[in-house]
Amino acid sequence: MHCRALSIAAISLSLFVSSAPAADVVREATGQLRIEMDRMELTKFPAENWSKLGAWANGAAITPASAEGKVVLIASWASWHPASLRAMPIVQNAAAKYGDQGLLVVGVHHAQGWDEAEATAKARGFTFPIAHDTTGEFRKALKMPHDPMFFFIDRAGHLRYAAVASGSIDEACAELVKETKEQAGDLPRIRREREEAAAKAKGKTSDINMAIDLSTLPPVPPGYLPPQAPAYRNISWPKMDTELGKRWGLIDQQSNKFSEKKIAFSPVNYFPAKPETQGRAIVIYIWHPDVPETYTKVMPQMDLLQQNYQRDLAVIGAAVPLRSVQPNRQSQPGEEEESVAKFGSKYANFIASRRYKHALALDASASSLAGLAGQGGSEAFPLPGAIVVSSDGVIRWVGWSNGPDFKYAIETIVAVDPAVQARRAADRAFIEARNR
Repeated sequence: MHCRALSIAAISLSLFVSSAPAADVVREATGQLRIEMDRMELTKFPAENWSKLGAWANGAAITPASAEGKVVLIASWASWHPASLRAMPIVQNAAAKYGDQGLLVVGVHHAQGWDEAEATAKARGFTFPIAHDTTGEFRKALKMPHDPMFFFIDRAGHLRYAAVASGSIDEACAELVKETKEQAGDLPRIRREREEAAAKAKGKTSDINMAIDLSTLPPVPPGYLPPQAPAYRNISWPKMDTELGKRWGLIDQQSNKFSEKKIAFSPVNYFPAKPETQGRAIVIYIWHPDVPETYTKVMPQMDLLQQNYQRDLAVIGAAVPLRSVQPNRQSQPGEEEESVAKFGSKYANFIASRRYKHALALDASASSLAGLAGQGGSEAFPLPGAIVVSSDGVIRWVGWSNGPDFKYAIETIVAVDPAVQARRAADRAFIEARNR
């Protein structure tokens, strides 16, 4: 199921509570499937299910013995399935964040496409094991009709949560790793807490209108606190092409390690206005009025990107001098050098006849490219190309903006950026308070 990117109204403000609510963990599935999921919750996870999986890769196989006393996150996926791949960065973050607190993670791969699974897992930086559901019997046992789906086993071996929403994976991990095996085995307590939560929820709005007008929210909601530096550590940021990363000084030539570089972006003359960047990741794409390939198709695409990620991204089109877009270009006979004034005039004429929902800006000093080594400045920036920057100002990805890697980079950074998550939480709190 390949869905377009959804606005925060759809992906992060929904507070739907299933028939068996618990903590802040949101579950998916409706109708008969949700009934079946609820019936499975708080029952012993059959140990024989692990034997239904075939080959393992990218780590040691999970067995009943290795799962004893651990929290287990089961994530179904397929290397060829876009929706699965979009969700995997969240799973990887859970593995990195909670792995030393007793969390085991397994990516259960679809019967088809296993030949590409290990390569895909390594390319995307998965550090957890993956297993081949060769016959589909594992999925059948958990009543999985599609990918991705997420299930949690607690320390006492109970299937605690079935069909968890991807946005609640972190909440489920945080709750379950804190429990002892004895606490996880106290089913009367767990059922009582769920009943109390359900009773409390009856008096509240449990489903925020999916069609909420996001323009009515303050740009930065009250209660939002920018994450501190430690929050940005141990995060699975989007992976970029190794050769391109080396070319631009973001990946070390010898060690192949990613080098975190701050962007020094200081443009002027924003149009129509300077965008809000607090609680948002930033996408900067490069363009020039004389190079149609940098804007004809690109700007409508970026408009749609800004619309789809209204509050999660600040999309900015940085107009840079021609020498920065085409460093190896030879001047034509009689052609005048593009002065700052001439470039500024081209920019002004361009924006006078355009109307976009995302921001454009005049970057006469090419500050957007200053953080990139570019092999001494001789490398041409990929066109049409973009720079993806996390909310702490670090360049996380550089590449072409017209391919699947760009989409992957956007979906990943929105899913894992600490400030985006913190602002979403503040948005939810603001809307709940307003609807009381």
